[in-house]
Amino acid sequence: MAGEKKFAAALLSHFLRILLFLCAIFLVPFVKGWVFATMWSWFVVTTFDLPAISVIQGTGIFLVFTLLQKQFFSEQQKKNTSDKLSPLAKEIIDMLIAPLFILGSGWVFFQFM
Repeated sequence: MAGEKKFAAALLSHFLRILLFLCAIFLVPFVKGWVFATMWSWFVVTTFDLPAISVIQGTGIFLVFTLLQKQFFSEQQKKNTSDKLSPLAKEIIDMLIAPLFILGSGWVFFQFM
């Protein structure tokens, strides 16, 4: 009985990790694309009188930038890793909290324009 409960708990844990991973695959680029499109409308549209972009276009541009960044900066990123946070916490910060912090900083600068 105890072995079955451990197995069921382990199976549920693996299932939840897979589900979280699949959500992150779709949610993270969308959030970063939304941040990019918002900041584009704040700074590029008003400064250069260019058209605004949609969230889908912002997501696509973000994905292109991600591909370029991974190629050029992957070695530097390996050197800057810190052991103070767990790998999952680092990923959550990199994926969701950092873009929202950047958006907040951009909003502050936008208020001075």
